[in-house]
Amino acid sequence: YIEAIEVYSASVKQKSAQIKEAFDASDYAGLTLLVHSLKSTSGAIGANGLKEIAASLEAAAKNGEHEILNRDIPVFLERYTQLGNKLEEIMKR
Repeated sequence: YIEAIEVYSASVKQKSAQIKEAFDASDYAGLTLLVHSLKSTSGAIGANGLKEIAASLEAAAKNGEHEILNRDIPVFLERYTQLGNKLEEIMKR
């Protein structure tokens, strides 16, 4: 479990940048894959709130629901970054 958390927290900055890049480029296929991956890994470490948002974003990206993506991507990225920072802080202890 600790190893999964280490990998998760270490990848937050890169994954966030990839999600933002895919979103900004309207690459909904890429965005779908990225949030699908985070849905799974978030659930694996018990970050169920992020898992739920990722599931919603995955569906929105598959269906090209721009309004939902515009509204929820920034919220997701903020919460994802906050969790990554908190996990990183905890892992330093």
